[in-house]
Amino acid sequence: MPNYKNASASTLDRASICPASLALPYVSEAVGDAAVKGTLVHMYLEHVVGNLSPENHHELVEVKELALYQLRQTANKPALIKDAIDIARNIDLQDLRELFPPQEIEQFHYEVAFKYNVKTEKIVATTEHGDFSTYTPYDNEFTGVADLILRHSNGFYTVIDYKTGSYTPVKDNVQLKFLALCTYLQYKPEYVTAQIIAIDRDGQVSEESVIYNTAQLEELKKYFTSLYLRVEQARTKVANKEVVSVTIGSHCKYCACKQYCPGYTQLAKSALDIQPYHDLNLDLLSPEQLGQLYERASTALDILEAIVKNIKGIAATTPIPLNNGRQLKMISFNKETIDSEAAVDVLKDILSQDELMAISKLTISKSAIKDVLDGYKVKTVMTLLEKSGCLKKSKVEYIKPL
Repeated sequence: MPNYKNASASTLDRASICPASLALPYVSEAVGDAAVKGTLVHMYLEHVVGNLSPENHHELVEVKELALYQLRQTANKPALIKDAIDIARNIDLQDLRELFPPQEIEQFHYEVAFKYNVKTEKIVATTEHGDFSTYTPYDNEFTGVADLILRHSNGFYTVIDYKTGSYTPVKDNVQLKFLALCTYLQYKPEYVTAQIIAIDRDGQVSEESVIYNTAQLEELKKYFTSLYLRVEQARTKVANKEVVSVTIGSHCKYCACKQYCPGYTQLAKSALDIQPYHDLNLDLLSPEQLGQLYERASTALDILEAIVKNIKGIAATTPIPLNNGRQLKMISFNKETIDSEAAVDVLKDILSQDELMAISKLTISKSAIKDVLDGYKVKTVMTLLEKSGCLKKSKVEYIKPL
């Protein structure tokens, strides 16, 4: 079976710039903490919006507490849950409610997954509250999940994607174009609004949107057919062991193909030939030269960071020999952390307010308890935490030279 990425909505922005990103072999990477945290905030927003819908008559305070409770029940990384909850608590639900006026919305559709056949230009499967992550699509199928789809009282539709990090503006966002097309093909409205609802680290809500009419949506079929053909051309070249064209840029940051990318391979070879420039006298350079040097050095740092990251990815399964007999390899150990929010509730009857405050402010490990409590209390507290299930066991893994 070909070892290339399948075309999902989240890969289409990158593929539109570099079709080879869906043609080259790739290395699966572990989901980072930032992505997990973003997923948790997505979950919170789904709970919130569901409870804000017209059929649910909850007050805003009740909505928030219910959604926070649901979030705690569905996630299992205490530190990331705490960070996500901190963001969630700062979200002004009135701002969200104004985006979903109940008098204008007839239906809410959550987590709608689409499977689109590029050759027939038709939706071949869809499901709500699910995805096709366990399904391997045919080469001529694109898949994607809309966080939320709204049917308005005037018959128009809005497809929404939540963002908790950086993103391409909605008017140029290929992922949203794809989801808008799928919404149009599935529900047959005259107009589809593609909307991004962005949540920053402080919980501030912002939105941007673009409206597509029927003619523009029909044109999107041609756009994705053209993109599919460009990807297929790149896949054919890779299969025939021909040189495939690539485009290097900011879109490469999270690309899983960098280890096999000819552009990055060449950059890596160049990096290995870099000589030390510790004697470079920057005072002799003009401001313009300094600016050019800064931009090149910044790009070089990004490239080197990507190279190191990909080498570590290989070292996760295969130790890599280094100088002096050392190896770059994976090490792992088991760690117990404490769900500080749950711990405060369990310990409120035996600890002082100052001690509870110290615990609530920390994402603490088992050993860190000793730093915030008097010694004689530690054993009693640890026994209570173990019995109440507040101790969370996790496996920690990282790559380092040994």
